[in-house]
Amino acid sequence: MFTAHFTKRPHSLLSAIAHSQKRTFVFTTLATTLFGSVLWSKNNVLASKMENNELHYDDPNKKFNLDKQPTFQRSEPDYPGHVPLYNFEKALMFLGSSIGSFFHPERNEFIVALGESTAIEPVLKSLQRTMLSNKTGREILRERPRITSTSLDLDYLRSLPDNTIGKQYIIWLDREGVSPDTRVPVKYIDNEELAYIFQRYRECHDFYHAITGLPIIIEGEISVKVLEYLNIGIPMSGLGALFAPLRLKTSQRKRLREIYYPWALQNGLFSKPLINVYWEKILDKDIGEFRKEMGIQPPPDLRNMRKEYFAMKKKEKEKEMKLESQGSKTNLDHLVTFGEQEDPYFEEIPEQDLHFYQRKGAKRRRKLPSFIPDHDLKILNKMKKRAYRLDLQLSLCGLRVGWAGVIGLIPGIGDVIALLFALQLVKLARQVEGGLPASLEAQMMANVSFDFGIGLIPVVGDFINVMYKCNSRNFVLLEKHLIKKYGNKAGVKSVPATSTIDHKTAKTQHKGTYTAGGAVSDPANKV
Repeated sequence: MFTAHFTKRPHSLLSAIAHSQKRTFVFTTLATTLFGSVLWSKNNVLASKMENNELHYDDPNKKFNLDKQPTFQRSEPDYPGHVPLYNFEKALMFLGSSIGSFFHPERNEFIVALGESTAIEPVLKSLQRTMLSNKTGREILRERPRITSTSLDLDYLRSLPDNTIGKQYIIWLDREGVSPDTRVPVKYIDNEELAYIFQRYRECHDFYHAITGLPIIIEGEISVKVLEYLNIGIPMSGLGALFAPLRLKTSQRKRLREIYYPWALQNGLFSKPLINVYWEKILDKDIGEFRKEMGIQPPPDLRNMRKEYFAMKKKEKEKEMKLESQGSKTNLDHLVTFGEQEDPYFEEIPEQDLHFYQRKGAKRRRKLPSFIPDHDLKILNKMKKRAYRLDLQLSLCGLRVGWAGVIGLIPGIGDVIALLFALQLVKLARQVEGGLPASLEAQMMANVSFDFGIGLIPVVGDFINVMYKCNSRNFVLLEKHLIKKYGNKAGVKSVPATSTIDHKTAKTQHKGTYTAGGAVSDPANKV
């Protein structure tokens, strides 16, 4: 009966397995897998702890070592020069380097730190897969070449024909005044091979400039960064393409938007991966043939476009000066006129020089005439700053007042202190080369005397003092005198008569302009 029972045809998959293999432990294994976690898990855990001497046993040495172990323990370097960082350190480095790169893109230490702090592992792993999937990429990872002036032999590159990659590369280096040795070694990326991949990207950056012909000026750098980001995927390149244009002038942003961004978009997305190019082995290759193979088209010459733009602006400026010379005023009028619509401290920014956050009509500090000798220019600049502090530095309900007006409110001695400050400015003006003409000094003293005398009238006199601004008037008188004095030497044929200030009115003008009484109505302006 027992034998006959097992000679029957099996009625299920499990019985078939047991019958064919004659291994009854199959059922035990399946039962353990299905029900072991419910029936025997606790016993198994206890048995394992007893076997490992972990049950009912506290290792005092282990507890002592844990207590003595520092909270932050830096890992061992993965390669020579490697500096392991905690995640919070990388975050702080990213924050600091991103701010520094935005305001000082010319400083290499900020760019280097930003690049490595944003080179996260998933991005570098993706680049690694790109290289491993390509024959040349695998060869680069296996041999790990470095791009230096020694490995490239720059003298050999200079002997190559002009149409080769190597010759165009050395021409670009010489024109831009850079060297392949300027690339800083990677030290903040943890994995050794990933660190090399980023080092390879960093050292190949100049080749991207060379094959595109883009210079290292900020517009050229941004264009290459966009190309890199779309072709390789380095995060820093994308951040540079996104935020760097915010600091550019309107004309520069227009060139990027209309010419170089579309070029980088097309060539970055549809060209072959530049990370897989073994540049050291194709230096004698025709650059036109290489561009065709990679799917890269050279952009318009950026330097020529800038030269054409500046030449056009120069012609426009000359035309404006010619039109002004035919009228009653010259190009020096804005320096010597101090009337209702003139501001001795600020001037309107030309539209082509506006930043992204500035609107038409925004103001900037007016520069003093450069043809004035250094000694007198230093005195004039010092007088300008002091006069601004005394007359215009503070804002009270939209009205620009200075410290002289505030001090004048002190009963009794306030007007005397303001008088002493005003006399100090006149004394400073006397230090110009050759001294002050008697008539000019008399004008300055008349302004000071009027300011002091009217200030003696309670309340009303103080208000008139705030609007009169004798220190700013004396600064303008000194500036006009120096322009007349040194104008002929600078090639200025004549200096126009200046408009006068209306002493009777105190009507506030448009934002940032000088009021009839001499007040700047823009509270944001500071000297």
